[in-house]
Amino acid sequence: MRKVTLITILGLSMSAFGQTPIAPTTVPYNDVTHKNKTAAITTKSGLVLEGKVNYNEYGDGDIHFFQEGKDPIHFETVDTLVSMAIAGRGVFEAVSVNNSEYKTMALVLEDTDGYKIYQKCSAGQGLLGYKISGGNLQGEYLLYLYHKRKNVMYAKKDVKKIEKTIGEYIDYCDEITEKVAKKEKGYKANLMKPDFDVLKKAILESETTCP
Repeated sequence: MRKVTLITILGLSMSAFGQTPIAPTTVPYNDVTHKNKTAAITTKSGLVLEGKVNYNEYGDGDIHFFQEGKDPIHFETVDTLVSMAIAGRGVFEAVSVNNSEYKTMALVLEDTDGYKIYQKCSAGQGLLGYKISGGNLQGEYLLYLYHKRKNVMYAKKDVKKIEKTIGEYIDYCDEITEKVAKKEKGYKANLMKPDFDVLKKAILESETTCP
């Protein structure tokens, strides 16, 4: 009887309570770790420095910069840098992804007349540091849109029901906001074209329609 009860309990724990666990989101560790990589850094004072860089995209790691024949420089990204170009990776800019005073380095994925798209690696830190296994870092890429005209940053995860909220993003071009609100062709969010992509199109079109 005890065996039956035990099996039943285990069965419940695996089915009702323990459905197949969702695998943690991971990113390739080598993609977000840069050791001794060729880089060009632009500082707030206008200096452009070329050399080698050590930098981790995950977390809020500082930047260690090396120039031949000179002492290493330790940059605190919050106060000192404007941008950093890493060979083979792209250009990072010091931005506030949460519209706060705090800044971090984020990779520029797109740069258009109306917006920039930034990518930021986010990783959870446990008691023993960041979780790295099998060549992957436990974390995810987060996307942000910087609206140049409004000078505001939007997280992709927060852009929802765009047909009802478009006026919050574009309050200067009724012709475009009406197309989004009416879900006209090309301005309707769906599985193939999520709200974030509709917002990008609307901003670009507004720059042409309502310059």
